[in-house]
Amino acid sequence: MMHKPQLLSAAALALVLASSAASAADGTVTINGSVSAETCTISGNGGGSPNFTLTLPTVAKSALATAGQTAGQTAFTIGVSACTGTATSMNTYFEPGSGSVNASGRVGNTGTAANVDVQITTAAGGVVNMAANNGSQGTTATNLSGGAATQTYNARYYATGVATSGSFSGTFSYSLVYN
Repeated sequence: MMHKPQLLSAAALALVLASSAASAADGTVTINGSVSAETCTISGNGGGSPNFTLTLPTVAKSALATAGQTAGQTAFTIGVSACTGTATSMNTYFEPGSGSVNASGRVGNTGTAANVDVQITTAAGGVVNMAANNGSQGTTATNLSGGAATQTYNARYYATGVATSGSFSGTFSYSLVYN
């Protein structure tokens, strides 16, 4: 015959074992972030906001009839002003995997035109590989002057094959890297 203290000990042991089994790890949470001494006002394409819409011109599908052809180049800017802190330069980092950025490093189309991406280039014409890591995208830093700097880029249609008529829509995110 079991005494009350032994019965309570057995019940407590059963609860401990049951709660251990219920707390098995099922997932992992990774948290990333950063703390910066820099404070700047970011301006996308000359507006007062870091978010902006860029409209490329309508082009004939014959201008994009062969893979690798480009058309409709349109300039845009990303700038900073009123920067405080110790940074002497800034660079734009195009976020891989954001929005509709594809493995080819271009902005993929979520619209109706087939075989058309948008390629980003530097002001000097160098291709930006948006799928690459920071420092490997083909962009260069711009020196801050009076706490301000502007970087100019171009967006242009890029044929991945024989383009068909239709719309183009795509998005990407960017971050600014201060040095």
